[in-house]
Amino acid sequence: MYSFTRIVIEDLPNNSTGFILGGNKGYVSQWPVNPDGEKLVHLFSIDCEKLFPRIPQGILPELGYFSVFSTYSNDDYFLDSITYFGDPQELELIKSGFTCVSYSLTNDTSENNDIFIPERSVSFLDMEINNDDYPMMSFFAEKNPNGLDDIGELGKDYHFLCQIYSSDFPEKFKDVLGLSDAIGYLFIKKEGNEVEGIFFVQAA
Repeated sequence: MYSFTRIVIEDLPNNSTGFILGGNKGYVSQWPVNPDGEKLVHLFSIDCEKLFPRIPQGILPELGYFSVFSTYSNDDYFLDSITYFGDPQELELIKSGFTCVSYSLTNDTSENNDIFIPERSVSFLDMEINNDDYPMMSFFAEKNPNGLDDIGELGKDYHFLCQIYSSDFPEKFKDVLGLSDAIGYLFIKKEGNEVEGIFFVQAA
C-alpha cells in the first residue's frame, strides 16, 4: 500500500495547518521574476514548524518557511518552461527562474497584486491506496508517487515532499500548471544548514 497525507482544499480560513494555497503574499524579500521579465505567480506556502510533525523525519526543516512560485499566463503557452522529464536542459530552464522555491527563516513577506490565485486554506486526510493506483490529487508522502515520470539525477540529491494537482486550484486557475490535469512536484534538498527546493510540472 502507498501511504500519504491528502491536501484537502477548504473555502473557510484555517491557518493552523501550516499550508496556504494561492494568495498574493510569499515568504520572499523580493518578488521572483522569470528570465522573460514576468512576475511569477504564488502557488503555495509552507510553515515548516507547523507541518514538521506530519512529515517523515529528515525531509523538512524544523523551522522556516517555503514559498513556491511558477510562471503563468492567461494568454501565452508556458508549459514547456516549467516541465521536467529528466532532460538536463529542462532542469536548467526551470532553475533559471521559470519556477522558484524560496526558503526563509523569517516570516517576512512580499506582496504582488498583479495576478494572484484566491487564497485557500487546507485540511489534511491520511490515506492509503494500492501501489499501482495513480493518485490524481494533492498530497504529502515519503515516497515518490505513481505517475511521476523520469526525473534523471534529481533523486540523488533531492527528496520528494508533495505533489499539487492543478485542478485543486480555484476556478479560473485550474490550469495554473499549464493544463487542468497537470501535476506539480516539490522536491527538497536539505544538507546541514543548506536548504533548497525545486518545483516542476509533469503532464500527459
